[in-house]
Amino acid sequence: MGGEHTRDQPFVAALVLAVAMLAAPIAATADGDEPLPPSSQDFSWDTVVGQGPSAYERALREGDDHIVAGTDRTFRPEHQGRARRAIRAYEHAAKLRPNASEPQYRLAQLYYTFYIANQDRFIPDRSKTRAAIKHWDRFEELAPLDPRLPDVLFQRSLALTKQADTESFGDAIGIYDRLLGMSSADTIDPNTISIYLGNKAELHMMQGELDEAIDHYNQAIEYGSRSWLGYGLAVALDRDGQGVKARQVMRINLFNDKQMQRLSQEGTFFVPAGEKFYYQALGYEVLGDVKKAVRHYRAFIDSGAHPRYQPRARENLRRLEKKRKRSKPKER
Repeated sequence: MGGEHTRDQPFVAALVLAVAMLAAPIAATADGDEPLPPSSQDFSWDTVVGQGPSAYERALREGDDHIVAGTDRTFRPEHQGRARRAIRAYEHAAKLRPNASEPQYRLAQLYYTFYIANQDRFIPDRSKTRAAIKHWDRFEELAPLDPRLPDVLFQRSLALTKQADTESFGDAIGIYDRLLGMSSADTIDPNTISIYLGNKAELHMMQGELDEAIDHYNQAIEYGSRSWLGYGLAVALDRDGQGVKARQVMRINLFNDKQMQRLSQEGTFFVPAGEKFYYQALGYEVLGDVKKAVRHYRAFIDSGAHPRYQPRARENLRRLEKKRKRSKPKER
């Protein structure tokens, strides 16, 4: 898809919301001022760390200690040993209390944060994604009214998106439908609804459902006018054959972002990574930099990203190459 919108947190906080994407540029949302889902904003690690004397609480504490001691903002190979030990500790806690939701929550968050959230250039290990989903499912089964459930569902949508296959895209769309059904402008920040709609639009575009993508982008803009939405809408319009309108939208979007920095901000990822070249190519074309536009359309084509949109990229490329030839001074 285009860029899913996420926002990395320190690992401790990430165990509540390992990625808040909310990308599309899903989406995903890339602006530094995007809000986190409500339940994560006041998170304090001390409120969830096991502190009591029971074997169950000691197991939770052991897992927590491995995580806190072995992590920072950047995932490093040496952290894997800590992660494995934390997994064993949380699994032990789950065996001691099979009907407790907290070990399931922490296991899912650990798998997501260590093995999925930071994988922006490559498809995460599918076995790790399956493990996270298994524990999220069990968590929801045991605690269906837990206030963290919207955050969990959001992270699950990101994990599925990063699997980059049709079935996973469809499942992620279903999750956004659930989140939107749980949301209203009276109970949640409209910008969060905008993020849900924008990321859902990206997923529809990746499924080839351009009418739905364009409709959801427009709805998202009504809730929160964020520039990353304009990038995605412009690309969707172009792929739908609405070239003039696409370039009008992109021109408005680039007015305050001529370097297209929002496409590279922390928390924005593209599935697959080569999808980003299409966004950049269209942007450079609107900026009048034909040379860079040609280079990025070629990069998109060479990447093999999204075969259904390759013909449109080739059409744009041929048009720009003809334009370059016409603009070259003739030799006498």
